[in-house]
Parts: sequence; C-alpha cells; structure tokens
Amino acid sequence: MVGGALWALFPFGTPIANIEESGTGTAGYAASVAYGWLMGVLPLLLLLVGVAILYLSQRGVHGRLGKVGFPLSILALGAMFAGNAVEVASLTFRGTESAIGHSAFLIGFLILLIGSVLVGLAIWRTRRDAPSRAGSLLLICALPLGILLAVALGSLAPGSDLGFWAAIAVPFGVAWLVLGRAFRASGTEAVGQPARVSYLLRG
Repeated sequence: MVGGALWALFPFGTPIANIEESGTGTAGYAASVAYGWLMGVLPLLLLLVGVAILYLSQRGVHGRLGKVGFPLSILALGAMFAGNAVEVASLTFRGTESAIGHSAFLIGFLILLIGSVLVGLAIWRTRRDAPSRAGSLLLICALPLGILLAVALGSLAPGSDLGFWAAIAVPFGVAWLVLGRAFRASGTEAVGQPARVSYLLRG
C-alpha cells in the first residue's frame, strides 16, 4: 500500500525535483537527490517485496493467469527497481544519466504491462469484492490510462517529465494501493474461485 501510494505520487514532484538542473552542493540539489531515492527508488522496492509476498502467500489461488502474471510482474518490478536505483545513483554521484539504468527500467516496464494485465485478469476472476475488482481493472487498463495521463499532464507541464512519469507510475501505483487495502481488509483468501470443468476419463 505504501509503495503504491508513493509510486503514484512520484510524478508530481518531478517538474521541480530535477537533480541535473540543481546546483551541486545546494539545498535544492540535496532535496532533489532525497526525492529521487525516496520517491523514485524506494516505492519500487516496496512494490517488489509486496507483490512477491502476495504471490507466495497465494500460490495456486489465482490459477494459470496468476502463475504467469505474478512472476512476470515480480521480474518487471525487479528490473525497474534496479534500473531506477542505478539511474538515481548515477545522477547523485556523477551528475549524469545512466544508459544501462534507463534501459533496464524501460524493459522492466514493458514486461510489467504484460504481467499486470495477467494479474489483473486473475484477480478479477477470483475475487468479487468491489475494491479488488477496481484494482484489477486498473491493472488491466493501465496502458490506455497511462496514455491519457501522458497526453493530459504533458500538456499541463510541457518541457517536463510529468506526463511520462504519470503514464508509468500513476495507474500501477493506484492499482496496488487499492488492491493492498482490499487484501488487507478481506484477507488473502480468494473469493469466488473460477468454476472448473470436470471431464470424464476413460475407465
């Protein structure tokens, strides 16, 4: 929940918390560095740990979609966390971006798009409470929602990365905030397991 909330809020500070544009050794530089680590790196670590624990505690509950979607999402969040950590470390200590960190983050995000759709579908099929349905729908529709946010917020803050980061962070952050609350409120046991079809075997 904390990781989701922080990740969803992260984009809105990016127009002013810019490490590259802050003078080294200034208060603005220190604030931008702190913001990068606390809002750009820590939330991804929290999401990575949270999703991994949820998957381990519910292994087999969410069917085949979950068996594929959760590991993909964990892999993606791991790549995004590592990529952003390398990127922010490079900006902190060298003052320049890292091509490796940037590439790892973007590759992780592309994997996350696929994993999140599968996880969203799996949760939609196995849980009937409204918060779980809302969170799973956000995961399923993260890509179109992100595009809309990129266009809308990009026009409000042209020349900044607000639209870019909002497209990447807001749908997923809000989705996992909502899902975290839903699982905490109703427990980890799935409600309304998908129906299984029995087949007659020979003999």
